[in-house]
Amino acid sequence: DSSIAIGPEAGVNTNVFIVWLNGNDPYNVVFARSTDNGAIWEWRDSGNWATVDPTAALPTDAKVATGTYTEKAVNISAQDNNNLYVSYTDSGQKLQLLKSTTGGESWSLPIEAANNVSYVNNMTITGTGATTKIYISYYGGSVSDLGLAYSDDNGTTWYQHITTTCVNDAKLNDITVSDDKVYIIADGDSGV
Repeated sequence: DSSIAIGPEAGVNTNVFIVWLNGNDPYNVVFARSTDNGAIWEWRDSGNWATVDPTAALPTDAKVATGTYTEKAVNISAQDNNNLYVSYTDSGQKLQLLKSTTGGESWSLPIEAANNVSYVNNMTITGTGATTKIYISYYGGSVSDLGLAYSDDNGTTWYQHITTTCVNDAKLNDITVSDDKVYIIADGDSGV
């Protein structure tokens, strides 16, 4: 699985950030960035930024987290060109969040946002600074449990809400927020 985010400061040298699960070693979350609209990609290699030809395969050794499930989702969101958020599910069925305030130069340790999570879907970020609000949609231990992990203090404190038996196999869902109202759409075996 993979995810892409574009820095909101659009222009000639727009930042593009991607994360993916390493297919060769499915226990790694891998991060790369481009600061020139995707012409050249960089990833961390032994503490330094290395570049890769955009037509070549992306690297598999630029991990920012370990211990994720095989074939589970990973997401990235860019609040700006420095503040990045990555969410994923670890091997203990915990929804984890990584934060970077340096455009991917360094990352926080994983922050547990929710438990009994089978598949993380999408993430929306609003606000700035200490009052940044983070919303992550997922499905829980049962495939019919649609969940929401929410923080209103930039990931320090988390709230978890699960709606049970809302839709069968709610693996595909999306989330958006408007005026502090959360909207989640789910697609399951029985439709949307």
